Amino acid sequence: MTHATRIVAAVVLVALVLLNVSCESPLGTRALAEAGVADAQYNLGVMYATGRGVTQDYAEAVRWYRLAAGQGDADAQYNLGVMYANGRGVSQDAAEAMRWYRLAADQGDAGAQSNLGFMYDTGRGVSQDAAEAVRWYQADIRYR
Repeated sequence: MTHATRIVAAVVLVALVLLNVSCESPLGTRALAEAGVADAQYNLGVMYATGRGVTQDYAEAVRWYRLAAGQGDADAQYNLGVMYANGRGVSQDAAEAMRWYRLAADQGDAGAQSNLGFMYDTGRGVSQDAAEAVRWYQADIRYR
């Protein structure tokens, strides 16, 4: 998070407190997400993906996951991979799912590592490669 983003986030937090709005409410989460806070962007993506506090909207979930993932948020990268793997909010694209899983897996995300193992094991989005599948399955086990 840049210095300017931190300042904007701090101002948003003060405004939310003054307005007595919870940071965990859809309104509070959206305000922080729009201020560029990656955790809030990820959380808003989860809210849209699950319909918690907002109308379920996969495309909107993808939008917020992509913003958080672009800031290096491993959870958002993993969830973006899931959205591409399942065609939720985007066209199903195994190669794009692999790309996002790899980014999350490289940060130690066990779910992404497991999914990479599965994709190499089954040849989904990549050439089937048993050795690479085992490597990712073992990485998953180390992080659990």
